[in-house]
Amino acid sequence: MSPLDEGKLYVARFNDDGSGEWLELSIDNPLLATRFANQAEVLTYARLAADVLGATPMDRPEWTSVAPDGSVFCTLTNNSRRTEADAANPLAPNPDGHIIRWKDSDEHTGTSFVWDIFIIAEDTHGSEDTFSDPDGISFILAEESAHEQ
Repeated sequence: MSPLDEGKLYVARFNDDGSGEWLELSIDNPLLATRFANQAEVLTYARLAADVLGATPMDRPEWTSVAPDGSVFCTLTNNSRRTEADAANPLAPNPDGHIIRWKDSDEHTGTSFVWDIFIIAEDTHGSEDTFSDPDGISFILAEESAHEQ
């Protein structure tokens, strides 16, 4: 039994206009069927399959967390080897990383989403107001006060 025995695996394409789409990594897609022998090979070489479908390469994704409003935040630590910027990875190279945010079209079951850059981290050499190389991220729901004011 394997976690890849059931379900579907998707990769993301972040379009320049702030829209995005989830692309299913399926051997039923003719673009993948001509390149891979079977579904197991598609899943084994998921990054290559994502490239074939035109998914957006990202700058070292680290953690992903869902906010209470359903927005998803993903930390992108850095990519000092990037030579060309794009809308979802706006710096080239990107030595300090950024955080991208998206919201799914159908409460995490849709095939499209809208996205934006939440923040670009920059190494400001000691400033207390900034940060660099975002990594872990999580959200904690604050409990409502038992006392009304």
